[in-house]
Amino acid sequence: MDTKITTSQQETSFGELLSNSRQFSIPPFQRPYSWKKKNFDQLFEDLLAIHDKEEDVHFMGAIILDRRHGGTTDLSTFEVIDGQQRITTIYITVCAAVSVLLKNKELEKAVGLAENFLFAYKGGRWIPKISPSIPDRHDLNMILANLFIEGLDEDPNMIRNKLEKLASPNVREAQVSKTYSAIRKHLRDFATANSVDKMEKLIRIALNQLSTVEIVVTDPRSGPKIFDSLNSRQEPITTGDLIRNEIFGRVAREDPTEALRLDAELWTPFYDSFARDNEKNQRDNFEKFFFPMGLIISPTFKKNDVFPGLRKRWASWEAEKIMEELNSYRVPFQDLVFGLNESKFGKQLEQSVTNLHLLSAPSAAYPFIMKVQMEVASGNMAEEVAVEVLHEVESFLVRRAICSIAPTGLHAVFKGLWSSLENEVSGETVKEHLSNIKTVEYPTDDSVLKFLDENLYDKGIARYFVWEYDRSLGGDIHSKQDFRNRLQVEHVLPQTLPKKGWEKFDLKTHKRLVHQAGNLIPLTAEMNKDVSQHPYEIKKAKIEEDSRYKSSRELTKHVEWTPELLAKRTEMLKAWAIRRWS
Repeated sequence: MDTKITTSQQETSFGELLSNSRQFSIPPFQRPYSWKKKNFDQLFEDLLAIHDKEEDVHFMGAIILDRRHGGTTDLSTFEVIDGQQRITTIYITVCAAVSVLLKNKELEKAVGLAENFLFAYKGGRWIPKISPSIPDRHDLNMILANLFIEGLDEDPNMIRNKLEKLASPNVREAQVSKTYSAIRKHLRDFATANSVDKMEKLIRIALNQLSTVEIVVTDPRSGPKIFDSLNSRQEPITTGDLIRNEIFGRVAREDPTEALRLDAELWTPFYDSFARDNEKNQRDNFEKFFFPMGLIISPTFKKNDVFPGLRKRWASWEAEKIMEELNSYRVPFQDLVFGLNESKFGKQLEQSVTNLHLLSAPSAAYPFIMKVQMEVASGNMAEEVAVEVLHEVESFLVRRAICSIAPTGLHAVFKGLWSSLENEVSGETVKEHLSNIKTVEYPTDDSVLKFLDENLYDKGIARYFVWEYDRSLGGDIHSKQDFRNRLQVEHVLPQTLPKKGWEKFDLKTHKRLVHQAGNLIPLTAEMNKDVSQHPYEIKKAKIEEDSRYKSSRELTKHVEWTPELLAKRTEMLKAWAIRRWS
């Protein structure tokens, strides 16, 4: 390496990585290569900056590797936990340079690059130094095979039939081919505008002056943690990626076609079931699933323990058995997080789970709630007992939210709650346990009443509060979709005191009462916008005629809206809240 920018003994260049007699294996079911033209354009700018002497070296972050024993070749094989995008990009950049050199009749230089950085010659065959993930394998093999067709075969040492024939399911063109084509065009254009020698110099810069730190971990669970600390602007490996590869990687190394079949039939439907709204939400929901699952299996797990713990648990399991277990945990998780009832619970228990979904129960509570759901599903707990238990959890969470208590400490409360109750799980035992934790506050009636005299509107619980009161009146418009997509909290007395139509309220009274529970009603987003700052008589008429919410229509029985009526309604709602979340 021409220049180092750290004192680390592990700092190296991509040329040094690729010139050694070893193979870099992308785990079979890691996400496919995803760098596009815009990513390489940025890298090309970095190369030009070094070429033009603007900088000496460019740091590319850490490459995190796991030494694999018993690989498919007699090379030293390292699995790439993090760094596949960068190392694959440099590799196909060298491939593109070989292609350009061959086109320009520079066979000796092309062979030099291929022998040093693309292939290792072992056992009478040329073995590619990158073994990509299954989705990319066909594309990379075709790129390498085409280099022989383009002229590498003309060298007596580089004979195509010595190229290792890797299994390559003939799948759609992957991103690696598209990016390779873009890189090759970049290099061809650069060689045309400058010279082939200068293009070759650019490749030497990519190999010798792009710096990385090579980290070989003893346990792959360390990979994501190290990655988060060292690499910015990259897409990190996730627990889900590691688990997917653990399930199907063993099969993939022996029979890629069978692994693809199992992946399509088992993993893809499983992953797709987490899709909501957009791709990012799907990934986020998917990643949030594994920690509560792990805590149900072992309450002592930390996030970093989940993958190795599951890996050990599944050591002798077949893929089908592992996926069966994953799906048994997926159902309660998705019922809770998405507001579903795939568990087929009765009406009361379905409503209990829905309530926790609508109030956005903190993820710290997921392991205990999911455990209750699973116990009912397996026949070990009666639904009526589960309803009582979940009511106590809801009351605990709602009271804390009303009193503006941050969710600090809840992880410790809920991860071990089931085991703390020693199989004596009931509404009564849950309430007693939650009430007696010295480090986590369970608000009293007096505390709840005090906070309901203050600002409810700015609390995250406000929407659920007005929704639940409306539902308690027996109205018929209470779908989860309505709550998520249309419900808004409307102030009867507007947030900004209008000059006309609200003469009963002075500024001091307005400030004291405007955000109280008694001044808040549910309206759809459309009606909320429509009534807005109108005087009470106009607002009243519109709500009375068109509102879908019973509690809002009830309000219109009042001829006018006064401080006394607002305060009286607040007192009524305070008493209701204490009963509802008793």
